[in-house]
Amino acid sequence: MATVAARVGTLGAYERFNFGDLLFPVILDLVRSESNGTGVSDLQHFSLSTGDLRANGGVASDPVGRIGRSKDRYSIIVGGGEIGGASWFSMWSSLHSTRFDLAFKGFRRASSRNFRESIARRALNGDWKYPFVPEHENIRSVGYNAIGASHSSILPAAKQREIWAKIGAASYISVRDHQTADLAETHGLKPFLVPDSAAAMFAFERFSSLQDRAPSSFADRPVTVQLSRAWMTSYGIEALHALDRIGNAHGGLTLLPVGLASGHSDLVGLRELAAKLKSPTKILYPQSVDSIIEQVASSSLVVGSSLHINIVAMAAGVPNIPLGGIGKLKYYVDTWGFEEDSPVLGDEIFTRYLELMNDRRLDERKNRALTHRNLAYNSIVRVLQETLNESPI
Repeated sequence: MATVAARVGTLGAYERFNFGDLLFPVILDLVRSESNGTGVSDLQHFSLSTGDLRANGGVASDPVGRIGRSKDRYSIIVGGGEIGGASWFSMWSSLHSTRFDLAFKGFRRASSRNFRESIARRALNGDWKYPFVPEHENIRSVGYNAIGASHSSILPAAKQREIWAKIGAASYISVRDHQTADLAETHGLKPFLVPDSAAAMFAFERFSSLQDRAPSSFADRPVTVQLSRAWMTSYGIEALHALDRIGNAHGGLTLLPVGLASGHSDLVGLRELAAKLKSPTKILYPQSVDSIIEQVASSSLVVGSSLHINIVAMAAGVPNIPLGGIGKLKYYVDTWGFEEDSPVLGDEIFTRYLELMNDRRLDERKNRALTHRNLAYNSIVRVLQETLNESPI
């Protein structure tokens, strides 16, 4: 009888330029190369479509349909992200140019969820019902690390029960915020609560070297602003006055797009913002994960709607202002931030800026970053060990 090889894979949205999604496989590789004692990662990365973002600091990924066609059996790590409410249709649409946004919005309005999912799943050769909840006869074990699933609460009760039942069959489950933990517990699960894997990034020389380049004086550092097109459309006008006041007080703003995939379109939103601001602005055009991290770590303050821009700021010990209106960001900050770190909108953005300039709590931020780094790193090691049934080295 032929021997079936056992392989180790990860699953995520690695084929598009969205900052958080690009980080997950990179950090999994870094931890794996240290924890397996070889200095080399043996992880094979899968996304919903073929991708190669190595030029942008990400990874090359195979299409997920290849798992079902393989003669090998896999252990799969889902290394983070908002997986509970993710749909095949939303992921399929995000792989297209922003020029198709209106067409996809029209299709969404004119069709049922089941029909949309059927079309998108067929287009992506999906072998299971929910894109980031893998199940197949070629998959022998699954582990979930620091996932978010707060969006699953918008689904019908029957679908929520189904998703959590599938997640509950995994070898290891950890979640990144109290909201997701509470949802899991209502379905009989007791996952570990850990920071997002991005909190571990400065444990590695690749990223800590970027942090070391930051000016020693906060007075010499820029204020960095990130926001998505959707946030700009919903909340941007009421934030203009506050952002202008920050820009004028600090000699200008540096605008940083980090989500270039459809559905995020940061560059579109930031160009709209720059056109409306009266204070000096400069838009950066990051080419890689590393350039984004270096900019955040070199800032005196980060203002952002992106969950992972705020996580990187927290990991670097840089004061940050989370913007309101983003559920997953609120849940994460409520879980791991200081009490006064709650997301804000409108003129409260400038009020928070003044508070941060008067009380930086830099030592406390550094200590928090180190605590989160250790928790995140250890959780990644554990999801690898539990899912692969490996003993600690």
